[in-house]
Amino acid sequence: MIIMPKFVIEKRRKRYIVDKKRNPRWRLLLAEGIGKDCDGYIELHPIEVVYLAMKRRIEKISGEIDVKSIISSESKKDEKFMIKLAAYLDLKERGFPVRIVDVKPIIFEVYDRSSDILIDESKRYIMVVSAEKSIGIEELDYALKYAKKHGKQLVLAILDQDGDIVYYKVDSALKVEVSLKLRKQ
Repeated sequence: MIIMPKFVIEKRRKRYIVDKKRNPRWRLLLAEGIGKDCDGYIELHPIEVVYLAMKRRIEKISGEIDVKSIISSESKKDEKFMIKLAAYLDLKERGFPVRIVDVKPIIFEVYDRSSDILIDESKRYIMVVSAEKSIGIEELDYALKYAKKHGKQLVLAILDQDGDIVYYKVDSALKVEVSLKLRKQ
């Protein structure tokens, strides 16, 4: 059985960080696509903090922060937080290396299963959508153009009311402009 290292996570200025000096194995996080490398620390997205906590890879979170309060506070800031978290956990469970990019409306960059995040290029961007909500064609068109500009496929992760996630590749977005001219009679 492989024992994964645990990390001390601090909350500084409303950000979750892993101090490199206090966490000598910080490079393992980057190798998994977790966190953003900054000078002297790794900055974590709240989704990554929840993931690490669920995998019991957090030794301590400073500032008396717990996972429930992270989920609660982030859900208040972002109505899609829970579906983003569900998609992230699903992708990780399926064995895909995932990196959070959070370029609205795109949230994840996903690599092939056998890829090395530090060396290989990702193949797709993920946009998370609830099946119960509509998505604007402008938002979809922007995401598709952004993905194509970066040489990646756009994939919609659609979470249904049962909690199941279905993934669809998006090849095109039909955008039609309509104008109406009204005459008073």
